[in-house]
Amino acid sequence: MIAKRNSGCVFAYVSLLALALALALPVPATHAKTPRHSKSKTSASSKTKSAAQPLDEDYTAKIREYTTEPFLSTPLVDHLPASTTVPSPDKILGYAIGTPDKLTHVADIHRYYLELFVL
Repeated sequence: MIAKRNSGCVFAYVSLLALALALALPVPATHAKTPRHSKSKTSASSKTKSAAQPLDEDYTAKIREYTTEPFLSTPLVDHLPASTTVPSPDKILGYAIGTPDKLTHVADIHRYYLELFVL
């Protein structure tokens, strides 16, 4: 009976050790994922977007200035399309969202969305 208990403990110990070793092995370079957002993709997508729809150049410049690292942004949010009917946040709030040292409170965000709703 004692031999069976010890063999079960040894099996559990060996299994855990094998699992720990398997998890500790590095992933081969051929299977490593590359970052989805690289500078070349972002700039190519931005050029395509700007050709399809005019941009709010001032607000887009502020977005690019306030984004500290390229990997913090995507081609979906690295620009603001220009619109004659939808005001940009700086027109309602008085500043661009993400301005350094300027926290946008929930009440201000609600005020901006209410302005969009009333349009």
